[in-house]
Amino acid sequence: MSASWQRVKLSPSRNARDTIISAENPSATDTQNKLSERLDEVESRLAFQEDLLNTLNDVIAAQDMRMAELVRQIDVLEQQLKQGSELTGFAGGGDGTAEEPPPHY
Repeated sequence: MSASWQRVKLSPSRNARDTIISAENPSATDTQNKLSERLDEVESRLAFQEDLLNTLNDVIAAQDMRMAELVRQIDVLEQQLKQGSELTGFAGGGDGTAEEPPPHY
């Protein structure tokens, strides 16, 4: 059983080397087309995922900056609270336990 083969030159955009395709098996071209379509789909998905990854990275960076700002604001508020309690003579931790109880009648 002899197989006849033909050499086919692919377009430069695909692959520069020669590919051998069986002339007796027309489904080889179909298989190549299906593989090409699958490759295109995988490349498209990869491009989408890379874009999504970059977008998520930007969101995380923005959230990190916002969290750092909020931590700074909390630190300032804590210092203001300590200064305010020192000015009023209140030395408690915020639960009111260090205050003198009111006199009973």
